[in-house]
Amino acid sequence: MRDDKNLSTITVKTYNEMVHPTYYPGSRWLSLKALANASVAEIFSYAVDVAFIPPPEKADSFDRAFWKSFVYCSLRTVTSKVSSLEHLNQIAAKACFNITGDIRTRVAEGLQSAWKRMGFPVSEETQKRFSVDRVGGLQKLICEGGESNFRSLLFKMGQQRNKTCLKTASNMVWDILVSHWIDKGDPYDSQRESIAALYDIFFKNEDYVPTPTEVMNFASSLLQLHSRMDHDDEIYEELFFKSRYLAFS
Repeated sequence: MRDDKNLSTITVKTYNEMVHPTYYPGSRWLSLKALANASVAEIFSYAVDVAFIPPPEKADSFDRAFWKSFVYCSLRTVTSKVSSLEHLNQIAAKACFNITGDIRTRVAEGLQSAWKRMGFPVSEETQKRFSVDRVGGLQKLICEGGESNFRSLLFKMGQQRNKTCLKTASNMVWDILVSHWIDKGDPYDSQRESIAALYDIFFKNEDYVPTPTEVMNFASSLLQLHSRMDHDDEIYEELFFKSRYLAFS
């Protein structure tokens, strides 16, 4: 069983390197990257169904290495240049689409399913207050370490011209905001990480930069997050400020 777990972790790490190559000409062979993305989509659709995410009482058996690689690889797959078809020239976009189709929908659906299962059930009061049924828990183990990198990938997924990516990213952002508020009640750390993430997207990214339309679509989705709460809630204004801050940073 241990060998199987190690093999699974190594496999996911290998795919992670394939979709986020650090070697030359890994960033140039678009058709090769498209094939790698297609492989990721197939194996991850299987992993989401069979891989084990423990219940809260058995959280110590959570395979953090596997699932962190899974989440990061999923985010890199949906945001890679060959998946973001709108940012390719017409010939390249047609070639990549013929290989994978719009792979973003399948991968985002799998990510949303796994992310939800990583959250811990919340109390009835919290469920009614924030419109969430599972939050925090194992999700926090995925976010720990490299927060700005995680958020830059998450925000970039939200700026895809794909409805499933937009919905999944918005839901994950809301879960993180709610979990952060429950644990700390202070928005400063979250805002700082978000600023660093946005800087990575718009000033350090080498593949492509989201268009104004893509930015505004995600901003509009973030601004709608506050509608999940009662406007008379004592922290409504604070969380609304955070979602508005993320939208217009």
